[in-house]
Amino acid sequence: MEIDLSLTFACCGCQLAITADLKCRGVGGADPAAGGLASVNIPCPGCPAVNQVVFETTGRVRDVRPFAPAQAIPEPSVN
Repeated sequence: MEIDLSLTFACCGCQLAITADLKCRGVGGADPAAGGLASVNIPCPGCPAVNQVVFETTGRVRDVRPFAPAQAIPEPSVN
């Protein structure tokens, strides 16, 4: 199943209003009206923040938070 969504949210860094058009595939064949959850990482065009947007398959935005990589990048030793 494939659905087209348009998400509008405020950037978690600078509060800029962002609209992102998404084409979602593989939503499990469920009815989009059932309200399954998904997330996507969207960079802000106005600042260096990357927003992790959690949304329902109906297009309702549930949460916007700063994207945090799964693992920190190690820093080289000073030695």
